[in-house]
Amino acid sequence: TDRSRGLGDVYKRQFYNCASITAMPESIGNSVTDMEGTFSNCTSLKKISKLPGNLESMQKTFTNCTQLEESPNIPDTVTDMQQTFYGCSNLVKGPNIIPNSVNIMYFTFANCVSLTGTMEINASVTGATLPELNNSLDYEQVFQNTSTKEGTELFITGTCELLDELILTKSYNSNISKI
Repeated sequence: TDRSRGLGDVYKRQFYNCASITAMPESIGNSVTDMEGTFSNCTSLKKISKLPGNLESMQKTFTNCTQLEESPNIPDTVTDMQQTFYGCSNLVKGPNIIPNSVNIMYFTFANCVSLTGTMEINASVTGATLPELNNSLDYEQVFQNTSTKEGTELFITGTCELLDELILTKSYNSNISKI
């Protein structure tokens, strides 16, 4: 069975590179646990409905969705947000809260130059190295080149023990601060 095409609880790469899709289909059921790369490179995607309540992996789910302006709420079941919004250059509003269940945030908001507002990060990243990412840290470059567009300002709060380290992954010109 080819589970990479959206069968059962896995929706890997289902709409990968689909330039014509503008909204997340309502047909994605609540039982879906893995959306790795589901909408990667969907350059016309603008609207995301509610994410599945049992979702665990959001790895690269919205990578390079350049028209996406607002993030959905992140379910408490998500553990992996590696590169979830990487390259979403028009993303203005990130998720209100990143839940404690999230333990991988590698490059999550990298190159989200328009990101602004306030974000609560309660993630449980530990600074562990990830062999599958050439021993990079689980939170490496979360905010690389983020909020660099003129007029943007991102405020970070939350209970994440490594909150200061997450913020330090920003690029030199980023407008990111802790509140």
